[in-house]
Amino acid sequence: RNTNPAYLEKFFPVSIHLAAPESEMLGRLFRRRLLEIVEKWAPHGNELKKLNELLDVLWKDALSSVCTNFRKAGLLLNAIELTAKSVAGEVDVFDLAGIETVRRFFPDVYQLIKSSGNVLTESNPSWGKRDYLGDPQKKENSAATLKSITAAAGACPQPQAADAILRLLFPNYLQSISQGSTIYSFLRPASEEVSEQEKRISNSDHFSTYFRSSVPEEMFSNAELERAVENLSDCKSEGEVDNNFSKLLEDMPANTPKRNDFLWKLSRAVPRLDDQIAEWLAFSSSRHAIDYAYDMMNIGEAARALNIVFEAAQKVSSNSRVQDVLSGSMMRATDDTFAIRILIYTEDKGRNKVLTNHANVKPEAIKTAFAERMRRRYGSSVDAATVNAKQLDWWAFGNWLRSSPEDQAIEQDFWRRFVGGSRKRLAQATNFLYPANVAWNGNPNEIVTTYFPLEEIDSLLQRLPDTEILDEIETKGIERIQGLISGIYETSPFSNE
Repeated sequence: RNTNPAYLEKFFPVSIHLAAPESEMLGRLFRRRLLEIVEKWAPHGNELKKLNELLDVLWKDALSSVCTNFRKAGLLLNAIELTAKSVAGEVDVFDLAGIETVRRFFPDVYQLIKSSGNVLTESNPSWGKRDYLGDPQKKENSAATLKSITAAAGACPQPQAADAILRLLFPNYLQSISQGSTIYSFLRPASEEVSEQEKRISNSDHFSTYFRSSVPEEMFSNAELERAVENLSDCKSEGEVDNNFSKLLEDMPANTPKRNDFLWKLSRAVPRLDDQIAEWLAFSSSRHAIDYAYDMMNIGEAARALNIVFEAAQKVSSNSRVQDVLSGSMMRATDDTFAIRILIYTEDKGRNKVLTNHANVKPEAIKTAFAERMRRRYGSSVDAATVNAKQLDWWAFGNWLRSSPEDQAIEQDFWRRFVGGSRKRLAQATNFLYPANVAWNGNPNEIVTTYFPLEEIDSLLQRLPDTEILDEIETKGIERIQGLISGIYETSPFSNE
């Protein structure tokens, strides 16, 4: 191979050095092309003007330092266009451009963001399976996660660009590193209502949508969804629907992105099903409630499965059949947390974005179904010794015992049967009745007593033999309840006491 310069000059006699394109011009071309890509679903009028302003800031503060030539800008636009094909109309244009920039130029930060939705999205009340408000450990973990994201952004080749994008996309990130208002907080005022309306990435309902097409193996494909819908549509009974749903669920490990994506996409496909099939699918979704991973209410498996119930209810909401869907799902729910969420999100119309037609919904009837369900699961005919305390829900029990004095008596009798003559079971009961991570505002004595009389707990502590081996959690549970009986308790770290 001849590498002599004189030889090569025969083919390339002239070498021209081109100046880098002007950043301002490149920015204008980028914005114009981006709006062409999303013209079918982008905002219009004043919203379009605001989008242009935000894109101008994004370019100046971030993109200009990473899209330094036509090729890099083109590759980013191609990435946005490809992703937009699967999420068009379901996400915010600006946020899509921002997160795709992070994915392409700052992959380490992107991976951290993808796994930190519970920290970066709005601080809603905790809907974890057994988690409650005011958990100091959860607050500490959130701070650690934000610190890791900040460190990863600082380690990027263009740290200022990465930081600017995160500030624009995530109010929680912005608050963690800034005291008071900043130019970014003025540019994008943050509230749960606004983020929901604009389908921002910082909203827990929409967060996962932005990552749906990032890793194909983590997706439940459209082909798989079409087969699932076709098979369900051919079912002739509730049992057949349940068999189909069970097989699909079991084929994917719990708490994996693909299973979450499957439940989300299936919920979106419910309107395509026959009314009867949709109702049976809601029942099946509830019957498998014990199998779901419970995370934040709006992004976990249980949330997606709950949407199946509400999508089915919305489908038949023009008539009284909506009551059958909701009450039937309630009675079949195999997990207390799932059941209480059906009740709460039926009663609170403003928090339910799926069931929007309440003309034929009777919340009192759903509440009656909830109380009946709890009686069946924990009434006198149930062997309380076989119940696992870790599978119970504190909020569900609290709502149940407030249904009537009779229900409170049934609930308290359950705990007597649950404890029996075991000090170890008493320790498990006290950890449930007086949870360590509830944000107590004031003396918890009165609230705990509604669940089970403290005087009776004190009596049990006095007479039950101390012969069983307790683990650390059980031991601490006994110590905490003894402190409460003595008048020693901890209030919420967020209270003024």
